Amino acid sequence: VASNVISDIQYYIDQLPTTSEQLKQSDAQIATALFAMGCLYQEGLEDLPMAIKTFEELERRFPSDERIADAYFLLYQMYKKQDESAQADWYRSQLVRRFPKSNYAKVLGRPDYEQSLKMMVATQDSIYEQTYNAYLHNHFDSVRINMDYIKQEYPLSTLVPKFQFLAALSKGKQGNNVAFEQELNTLIEEYPQSDVSAMAKSILAMYA
Repeated sequence: VASNVISDIQYYIDQLPTTSEQLKQSDAQIATALFAMGCLYQEGLEDLPMAIKTFEELERRFPSDERIADAYFLLYQMYKKQDESAQADWYRSQLVRRFPKSNYAKVLGRPDYEQSLKMMVATQDSIYEQTYNAYLHNHFDSVRINMDYIKQEYPLSTLVPKFQFLAALSKGKQGNNVAFEQELNTLIEEYPQSDVSAMAKSILAMYA
């Protein structure tokens, strides 16, 4: 039994990263796991304290990770929900200062950012419904205008990928296959986690 234990221990020791490339890959996997855990705590389990703790651990260990801006915005939202204004404002200011070209900064840097976020929640569904109906009736100019409006005024809307998907489908309906594929690829690149991006990948696979 003892030899088996020693053998098992050696197996796990052999799995430890030693080279710089292995350490880089290990860090990337840890960062991805932390972000996924934070999202799970926030959305799936609705455990905001644990979500906050996890996202802040991500920021502490991997301050240069590509998802830090996303983590800051989620932290801003959660602290706001818990009426902890000082912490929420800190993360808002960090977004504006560190990521000035991001969609987060475009919204949270506005003097009326709170009103803008409220308007987004109140109007995004109705604008999407109008846009979908415009698509069904082949009013493609309206689809494009509404998409541009949402991306300009409410870039943080979770419905932005759906607007972009409708704009891409509009190109397909008009027979412009090159623009259709280009727009689908742009959608996948900009919103890789969106459910409509998965649909876009399936459509593009049919053209391959």
